[in-house]
This record gives sequence, structure tokens and C-alpha cells, in this order.
Amino acid sequence: MTLCGTGAAPSPRSGDHRRPGTVLTAKIHQAVATVYFGYWLYVRGAPADDEKELARTIWTGLDEAHAGAEQIRAYPCPVSEGQWTWRVDADQADLYIDRIANGWDKYGGIAVPRPASTSSYGVGPEGGLR
Repeated sequence: MTLCGTGAAPSPRSGDHRRPGTVLTAKIHQAVATVYFGYWLYVRGAPADDEKELARTIWTGLDEAHAGAEQIRAYPCPVSEGQWTWRVDADQADLYIDRIANGWDKYGGIAVPRPASTSSYGVGPEGGLR
């Protein structure tokens, strides 16, 4: 038995494709929570020695949220709807990525510059989406 005709084996614990979708959902929610609360601290004025590490944490979360959103969109199987509309999570993640990478008007439009030491999944080196 394969996962939705892709050739990948289903999870032995679940017997179907629901577990990978649940893991992706958990990862994207974790990334968005990291980004949101990190940004909340950042805009309130982190001490200078903590600001760079906080920016790295935020951008790592932005990259993880972006990657998770792309994985959700590319997921080959139909997914059941539960408490959340699963594929809408990807759109919601994009909304947070845009707001925080480009400056969120709710928080004075403050953008978090990307530290040089983080990788990029579609977000420019000076911040902002590509």
C-alpha cells in the first residue's frame, strides 16, 4: 500500500496519510508561534545584545513557516477537514511571513532585518519577500 499513489509508504502507526499531515500542521504552527512572539518581543525593544539572536530566531521561524507552507501546498493527498482547514494554514503562515518580513502596520511597520547567518526560502536578504 502506498501513500496516495505517490509510492511512499504510509506511516506504520497510522495506516494512512493522516499522520504526515498532522506533523506538518504542528510544525507550521510552531514556526508561526515562534515568529509571532519573537516579533512581539522585537518590536518592544530587545536589549542590543539580544536583538541579533532574536532576529536570527525570528528569521529561522520565517524560513520554517515558508517551507512548511510550501510542503502543505505540495502535499499530494486529499486531507480531511477537522478543527482547522489544513491548507488554509499555509495561507495564514504567508500572512505572518509578509507582515513580519516587511513590517506589520499593527506594530508600527517595524521590519526585522535578516541576519547574514540565516538561509532564505523566498525572503530577500534585506528582509521582505522576493
